[in-house]
Amino acid sequence: MKNSSFACYGTLPTLLAISSLALVGSLGSEAWAQAVSIDQPSIGTEVGSEVTVRGTVANGSDLERLAVIVRPDPDKTNQDWWVQERPTKSGGGNWSAAVHIGDANTPSGMVFRICAVVTSLNVKREDRLSSLPDGPSDCVDVKKR
Repeated sequence: MKNSSFACYGTLPTLLAISSLALVGSLGSEAWAQAVSIDQPSIGTEVGSEVTVRGTVANGSDLERLAVIVRPDPDKTNQDWWVQERPTKSGGGNWSAAVHIGDANTPSGMVFRICAVVTSLNVKREDRLSSLPDGPSDCVDVKKR
């Protein structure tokens, strides 16, 4: 009996420690989500072949590491991410970037995921990435008009 109650008491601190780690991890994710945001366009917006994306970064120095990246048809596997023009500063932590959505053969209604990510990677326009870089990010899905 003594051993079973020891096991119970030994398990409680472990569970509390694991719960604390999970809480800290989720708070960290929220902090990342607030570090960068896309303000325009909003989710589900129909856009032409070029759209101006506007957003903010909480830390103005992150503008130097901000990349805007697009993934066509995001629910399909094996789709690459396409790096867009480097965002331009528009005062404070505000930024804007011209984003290309498909080409002349892209069907109307096709979904594109636009992400703004603060990354340590040195990326440039037309780079193709197999995955979204690690770092604070925000994404919106839009539809080709």
